Amino acid sequence: MNTNKDSYLLFQLRLAPLLPYLIYEAYSIKKNANKPKPIAEELILGEKHSEILVIGESTAAGVGASQTNKTIAGYLFELFAQDYKFLNFGKNGIRVAEVLPFFKTQLSNYPQRKEGIVIFLGANDCFQISSPKTFSKSLQTLIDSLEEAFQP
Repeated sequence: MNTNKDSYLLFQLRLAPLLPYLIYEAYSIKKNANKPKPIAEELILGEKHSEILVIGESTAAGVGASQTNKTIAGYLFELFAQDYKFLNFGKNGIRVAEVLPFFKTQLSNYPQRKEGIVIFLGANDCFQISSPKTFSKSLQTLIDSLEEAFQP
């Protein structure tokens, strides 16, 4: 018996009675809340040959940041500007399985080896209730693909 699968099923069953309330609350918040704009969906910082790829969801997209130097990529650039060029690709609401198809063009524009890759993903998979198995498989596929493409 797979205890991880069983515990996730129990989690879903306990969540079911709350779904109407949670759906209503989520709809109300989404309808009435101010939505901060992403300011770093595609941001290239620096001129160095050695590159660091930052890829992910709203955190990488700079949602809520007041300016580009206040984003994750901006902070990393301030810390390591003398050594690296930062390629930042982020999309608000993206799930792990959607990353490669969504950023295919951007990633193909920078095909050379990367010194490192920083991934900010997972929250949207949780919010949209992706199964842990699906999330894990998608994340491993993403990591394998990025390693193959960029040899970090």
